[in-house]
Amino acid sequence: ASPLDNCPNLSNPDQLNSDGDDFGDACDPDPLHAPTPTPTSTPQPTFTPATPPSVAPTQVPSITPRPTTTPRFTPNNPEDEEDPNDDDNSDADDSEDDKISNFELEASYDPVSHKLKLSIFLDSLSLERCSANISANFGTEGHSLKLAQIKLVNEETEFSVGPFARPPSSNISVSITAFVKCGNENLGSSTTDVEIEGDSNSKNTLSPQAWLKRVKKGMRKFAAGKSKKRR
Repeated sequence: ASPLDNCPNLSNPDQLNSDGDDFGDACDPDPLHAPTPTPTSTPQPTFTPATPPSVAPTQVPSITPRPTTTPRFTPNNPEDEEDPNDDDNSDADDSEDDKISNFELEASYDPVSHKLKLSIFLDSLSLERCSANISANFGTEGHSLKLAQIKLVNEETEFSVGPFARPPSSNISVSITAFVKCGNENLGSSTTDVEIEGDSNSKNTLSPQAWLKRVKKGMRKFAAGKSKKRR
């Protein structure tokens, strides 16, 4: 039997017959007539390059300069003023300086009641433990006398010393100075001048030195809480 007996003829239009022998190429004994298989190409994998991660630029923090606080009160004594070029001045003191801006001392003498009246005014009393050291310079010879230390508990502290039964024998020019301190902060000083009228015609008088010592005694009573203190 021929190997071509079982092969289909060209009645099947799908059969290829490249050599025209009325048999399909698949039935040809010669392998040369066999159809050449179509090579199948293997697709090459596509490589997508990795995208490098985007690096955000480094943010440089902006530094806001600290505002410079200027104290609203300048001490009367130049030696107490702060040197702006002094490295010892600390910004930490600025908040303390802002709490009290200024103070004022007033003094007068009433020749009718023979009382010496003094008043200390603070613009803002927000610091604790405020006090004033009161001193006086009097006469042409420049006698100095420390009168008292007064506690300042109100924005206005008013007090008087006297009356004095015996006036001074002559006029006294008194320069009264208050050194104010709140806590550990020295706020400087304030000075005012008072003219005390003397009575040269009376025999019942005191010398200026003795009269001012009476003032000192009265101030001590006030500092001890025995005198009137009001706003």
